[in-house]
Amino acid sequence: MSDGMSITDADAHGLPLRMINVLRRTAKFPPDMAHAMNRASRGERGVFIHGPVGTGKTVALVAVAVRVRQRAAEMTAEWSAAVDAAEPRARLPKRPRTPRLRYFSDREFIAAAREAMHDGRSQRFAEGLTHPDVVLCLDDVGSGTGDPYTDFEVGLINDIVDRAYESTQALAMTSNLDLAGIARILGDRCSSRLVEACEVINLKGADRRVKGATT
Repeated sequence: MSDGMSITDADAHGLPLRMINVLRRTAKFPPDMAHAMNRASRGERGVFIHGPVGTGKTVALVAVAVRVRQRAAEMTAEWSAAVDAAEPRARLPKRPRTPRLRYFSDREFIAAAREAMHDGRSQRFAEGLTHPDVVLCLDDVGSGTGDPYTDFEVGLINDIVDRAYESTQALAMTSNLDLAGIARILGDRCSSRLVEACEVINLKGADRRVKGATT
């Protein structure tokens, strides 16, 4: 019997294929981490996963992203079944507000933010990321291109964390940086609110990719 996730092409659309293939083979996570990931995918509480390179942060984030899409499909299917089963003159159930996934690597986030700023769409871009129905997954925050964040990008990430802190948005985020590192690039307030908004998971150990190549 496989321990992997059942992932359709629709579930996987736009997500890193290599991580999808890993999850299809095996999707075992420590119980406390799995619980935090499930809560994030349901929009109940955010999760911030940090640790060294190669410890499994991105594959965990992709698992959260997949579950967000699967949950949205399940909610829609349940609503459709309830509508089909309703009596002819019965009041139909209201269509549920399903979660919408937005997934960015740090490099993708920086590129999209700068393109939006260049095109005069910065407000629309920010509103799209901070909408209450959006579950936002940010991978490798602070480690994308090596360029420092612009003031707009720092402000946007702080706004995203604020929304999660106020429980109006679900956030799943990974970084090679710990909370002190996040404070250095995004400010003490952002780091403090991240602790309040998210379950913090610290992954430890050697780089699995390097270890696998040398054994």
